[in-house]
Amino acid sequence: MIFGQFGAKAEAGADYVIILGAQWKTTGPSYVLQKRLDKAIEYLNANPETKVIVSGGQGYNEPVSEAEGMKGYLADAGIDPERILAEDASTNTTQNLIYSGELLNKSEDSVVVVTNNFHMFRALAIAKKQGYLHVEGLSSGTFPLTVPNNLLREAFGIVKDFMANNL
Repeated sequence: MIFGQFGAKAEAGADYVIILGAQWKTTGPSYVLQKRLDKAIEYLNANPETKVIVSGGQGYNEPVSEAEGMKGYLADAGIDPERILAEDASTNTTQNLIYSGELLNKSEDSVVVVTNNFHMFRALAIAKKQGYLHVEGLSSGTFPLTVPNNLLREAFGIVKDFMANNL
């Protein structure tokens, strides 16, 4: 299941991109978040009419909310701040997609979810469960040596979300 979405590629012209949050450090985005942001920037540069939702709250070990950090990162990369919406209350993938869904029309808008390859299957399954009718993924990579650990962690995440009826 996880490998089925490992290389997800989105069609051009989506109404929205949602970038799922990950840790923001005092030095900037974590490696996995930077991969997500850089992949989203590629898509946004190629699709100048697409808006972006940065999604993630502030954890106890983060200097700012993930959304605030991501918004600044995108603006520094040349993405017009007028295109960037921030959802800064979520603490997990399900909340990312619930709260981001309040900023758009889930039944009408086309949405591209940007997350790392190992996380894409679960993210899309949660989005569909939350009522996103026109959703697809855009996978970013990750550091190759971390793939086995990330796959194991993700397998547990799938079981947890299945048991919680999030998938």
